[in-house]
Amino acid sequence: MPSTISSAPQASSDQSGRRLSRDEYATEVMRRYQEFRLWAMQNWPVATQPLDDAAFYATERELKLLLGARLHPQDGAESKRPGPPPGQAGSGDGDGEFRDVTPMPWP
Repeated sequence: MPSTISSAPQASSDQSGRRLSRDEYATEVMRRYQEFRLWAMQNWPVATQPLDDAAFYATERELKLLLGARLHPQDGAESKRPGPPPGQAGSGDGDGEFRDVTPMPWP
């Protein structure tokens, strides 16, 4: 079956050869994803179990996370996270990635 996806990296420029900004790239990826989703729903071969919007919820969420976090690292999304960085204990005295929630003993 012939593939229409090119193996050459062409994601950073549009059809006229102009470089795309990060926002334009994200918009183009989402536009293409919406086209694919519509095509997949219209051409789904199992008529007794048709695809609906719910089938694409997780994919769309992950794609939006990817486009937001990976394309806009300067926004400081990682620094806005509450708690310690991954790999450090919440109290700073352990090796785990979990926050210590053990209550203090009564006096």
